[in-house]
Amino acid sequence: VAAFDFVFYYLNVSSIERGNGVIGVWVKQNHEYDKTVKHRDSLLFYKIYCQKNLFNIEIISNRDKDGNILDYQDYNYPPERIIPETIDSLLKETVCY
Repeated sequence: VAAFDFVFYYLNVSSIERGNGVIGVWVKQNHEYDKTVKHRDSLLFYKIYCQKNLFNIEIISNRDKDGNILDYQDYNYPPERIIPETIDSLLKETVCY
């Protein structure tokens, strides 16, 4: 669990997928205390390229307080460099060992 700007992040350990130096994992963003957004949580599917220090987010699903999906988006962006001292770097430190 980590918190940045009133958003809490939860790593779903049971969702970790490992293969060819790439780790896939679901992360939940809890927006309960962030009143600037209409959704209460987001589920994100991250891919972490441990050796290359890169990541991308493939899926984002935003849900309301009752768990209903408000929107769902597949992304096909190239991996980006992981910036130090961000949630992405913390995620890499946690899953890449």
